[in-house]
Amino acid sequence: MKKDRTKDKFKGYIAELYVMLEIAKRGLRSINLDDAFGGYDLIIENGARVEVKSSSLIKVIDKRRKNLNPREFWGFANIKSKIKHFGSAIEGEFVKREIERKEIFCDFFVLVCMDKERKEFLKTFIVPAEVIGRRLSITIPDDFSNRSEFSLEEYQDRWDLIIGFDK
Repeated sequence: MKKDRTKDKFKGYIAELYVMLEIAKRGLRSINLDDAFGGYDLIIENGARVEVKSSSLIKVIDKRRKNLNPREFWGFANIKSKIKHFGSAIEGEFVKREIERKEIFCDFFVLVCMDKERKEFLKTFIVPAEVIGRRLSITIPDDFSNRSEFSLEEYQDRWDLIIGFDK
């Protein structure tokens, strides 16, 4: 089954608009950038560069654990992919997709957690880029009762980090 990338891009754009609205509520303007401008999504008038990631709630049952209660979390990818062409398809050669880590390229990640249907914004985490570092994936549990080594709980609704940013 082929995934509809247009629908994903549209939902990502909705999350970016949501972040722009939240920043405007706090008195700053922002601009949505095309991917050609540095790879991040928004630039705030105070100079903060923001990458917006959105995810719908995922439910997983881990059969390796003794407790078979489902875990619910949001998952975010911090990767970039490149398409490499090796010859032509006519000659029977192939196209390869390489996944690489992204270098730190922005000042903040705004992780927008949505419901399963991606119709409602449930939680938002504003995380400095150095906290995310070069992680390939980021997960945020629906319930922080089982603390992990890498927890972003303290960054929930921390819009003040972006608003107070001084380059």
